[in-house]
Amino acid sequence: MLKNERDAMVSENLGLVRYAILKNFPNFINDEDIFQSGCIGLIKAVDAYDEDFKFFSAFAIPCIENEIKMELRKRGSRDGRFIKISIDAPVTLEYGGGDLATLMNMLPMSDDIEFVDIDGFKNSLTPLEIKIVQFLILGYSQSQIARRIKKSRAMTSRYISRIRAKAEKYI
Repeated sequence: MLKNERDAMVSENLGLVRYAILKNFPNFINDEDIFQSGCIGLIKAVDAYDEDFKFFSAFAIPCIENEIKMELRKRGSRDGRFIKISIDAPVTLEYGGGDLATLMNMLPMSDDIEFVDIDGFKNSLTPLEIKIVQFLILGYSQSQIARRIKKSRAMTSRYISRIRAKAEKYI
């Protein structure tokens, strides 16, 4: 693809970036860094697009979303934009007899959990999924896990999503 064609395709499809942000990341609609990350995803989509794929938008939206998610992950681990609060900090909801609720009061205690089928969950996992769970427990990132299991980061993300879905059935 020529540079002029590439530039034209990017400029014609900038609306896809706004659409992806509005649909999936509405809190960041005015964040220029997120928009730029989405534009990088759009450029990668234009470069990787195969004419055999019918609709460019169906191909580009996941590329844009993935780039934005990577930016948000970087922000969380690098510059501490996550809010840190005490577990005993009062929350604005009223709890019980008019006392302010704390996060500690809202967390489920052992009495609140009726049944956890750990063995069923473990038996539902494939050997590869068990290995991925072990890496997650050790604190590995998706990229690190992907390198260790010799799969792409996107495929690793899909495995983790499947593992979480299985966990919800048993835990």
